[in-house]
Amino acid sequence: MATTQKKIRGQINKVNVENIVDVVRSLLQENIIRGKGLFARSIIQAQSFSPSFSNVFAAVVAIINTKFPNVGELVLRRLVIQFKQSFRRNDKITCINVSKFIAHLANQRVAHEVIVLEMLVLLMQTPTDDSIEITAIILKESGSMLQKVTLMVHTLFSKGFVPFSTTVILSKSERTGPEDGKPYDPMLALNVFKFDPGFEKTEAEYEDIRKEIIGDEGESDVGQEEKDENMEGDDYVTDAQPEGASTISSLDFQEAAHKLIKNELKPNMESELCHMIVDCCAQQRTYERFYGLLSERFCKLNKDFQDCFERIVRDTYNAIHRFDMTKLRNMAKLSAHLLATDAISWEVLSEIKLTETDTTSAGRIFIKILFQELVEIMGLVKIYERACDATLQTAFEGIFPRDHPKNTRFAINSFRSLVLEGLHWTCVVIWKKLS
Repeated sequence: MATTQKKIRGQINKVNVENIVDVVRSLLQENIIRGKGLFARSIIQAQSFSPSFSNVFAAVVAIINTKFPNVGELVLRRLVIQFKQSFRRNDKITCINVSKFIAHLANQRVAHEVIVLEMLVLLMQTPTDDSIEITAIILKESGSMLQKVTLMVHTLFSKGFVPFSTTVILSKSERTGPEDGKPYDPMLALNVFKFDPGFEKTEAEYEDIRKEIIGDEGESDVGQEEKDENMEGDDYVTDAQPEGASTISSLDFQEAAHKLIKNELKPNMESELCHMIVDCCAQQRTYERFYGLLSERFCKLNKDFQDCFERIVRDTYNAIHRFDMTKLRNMAKLSAHLLATDAISWEVLSEIKLTETDTTSAGRIFIKILFQELVEIMGLVKIYERACDATLQTAFEGIFPRDHPKNTRFAINSFRSLVLEGLHWTCVVIWKKLS
C-alpha cells in the first residue's frame, strides 16, 4: 500500500496542463478503486498547496470520474465536509481553496451546480467581508455556467412578471426526508489498507478494466517511444529528472552550491551543471526563488558559469515557443532575477526584437513576465535608468526599436499594456524623433 501511495502522490504532484493524459494513464496503472482514499487525500492536499492549479486537478478527477464515479464522489464528499468545517472555524484560506476546487469540479460536471448554489446561499446568509470575497471567487471560477441560462432569464423578465405556481410548500416541521440533517461520512477508513480475501480476483477484475481503458503495456510503450523521438530537439529544458536534483533540494542555496561543487562538478562540466539547475527550476509548479539565488551564486563564483547562464537565457528566448506556460513563467522569472542582481550581463536582452514580425505570442508573454518581475525586484525607476544608460544601448536596441515608426509604436503599445509608463515614454520619445 505504501508503494501505491507513493506512486499516486508522485503522479499528482507533477501534473500540469500538458501532461494530464499521461498522468491519468499512470494513475490507472495502479488499482485506483482500492486506492481511491489515497487518491482523494493526495489530490486534495496537492490542490491546497497549489490552488492556482485547481482547474488541472479538477480535470484529473473528471477524467477518472467518467470510469469510476465512486472516486469522484469520494473527492467531492471530502471537499464538502472540509468546506463546512472551515466555514464554521472561520478558516478563510482553506475555505477559498476548497471553494475553488468545488467550483472547477462543477465546471467539469463532477459536482452538480446545486452544490455551488447552496454554498453561495450559505455564504450570503450573514454577509461579511470575507464571505462576500469568497462568494465573488466562486462566481468568478464557476460563473461561466450562468451564461447558459442568461437568455432564459432575459426572456422571463422581458415578457413581464409571470405569476409563479401556487403549489403548496411544506413547512420545515413537515419535511421528513432522509437527507435533512444527514451528516456526511468522509470515509477515512479508505486511506488505509484492509485485508481483502478476494485480492487476486479483484486485481484481475481491475486489470480487465485497466486494459479496456488504456490498452496493453505494449501500446503505451510504443506511444511513449514516439513521444520521446519528437522531443529530442528540446535541449534546454527537459522533462526528465536531472542528476543531482536531490542535492539541489537542500534547504539553503549556499549549502546546495557547496555540495554541487564538491560532489557533482567534474572538470569541463560547468555547462551540464548550469543546465541541471535550470531544468530543476523549470520543472517546478511555481517559480522558487531558491533557484534564482543558487544560479546567482554560481554566476558570481566563476566567469565560466556566468557565460553559461547567459547562453541559456539567450537560447531559452529563441526556443520559447516550445515551452509550456509553467516552464515559460519559471524561466522568465529566473532570467529576471539574474538580470536584477547583475549576475549576468544585460546584453542578453539584445536577443529580443520587440516588433510584430520578430516576436511570437509565447515570446511576448515571456517579455511581459520578465519585465513585470524586474519591476517587482528593482522598481520602475531603476529599470528606466538602465534603459537610458549609454553603455546598455545595444542591449535595449531591439526592445526600443529605432528603425521604423511602426515598430516603435508596437513597442509603445506593448509597454503600455504592461503598465510600465517609464519604459512606455522612452518609446514615445524615440517614436516622435522618427516621425
